[in-house]
Amino acid sequence: MAKQIVVLEQRSGSPPTWIVLFWFPVKPAQQTYRAKPGAKSAWKFAAQEEHDAIAAGQVFEVQATCEQAEGVTIGQLGANLLARYNAMKAQFDADPWGSYYGTNHDGVSWTVDQSKA
Repeated sequence: MAKQIVVLEQRSGSPPTWIVLFWFPVKPAQQTYRAKPGAKSAWKFAAQEEHDAIAAGQVFEVQATCEQAEGVTIGQLGANLLARYNAMKAQFDADPWGSYYGTNHDGVSWTVDQSKA
């Protein structure tokens, strides 16, 4: 998927804020756990294949509010959003989410189920 960042809106104020979507590719081993059948992007102009990728767990969508300095140029905004995306992606990629899927507590002890990781 080519898109990584989608700007939804700019809100005036001091400082101005931008509402954006970050689209992160999901590792194949985690797609089962990220899947949300019927899910749609918050971006109303997303293509059907983009909605499908989100629903299948191939793409994880995060909506964020980003404050920017007054008078920020489009180049500065782009660089700031890309830096935030890259920092979030590094954290997302390092997250073992799904590694403990199915782990449960029975009131006495924890049972770790890594068979599905």
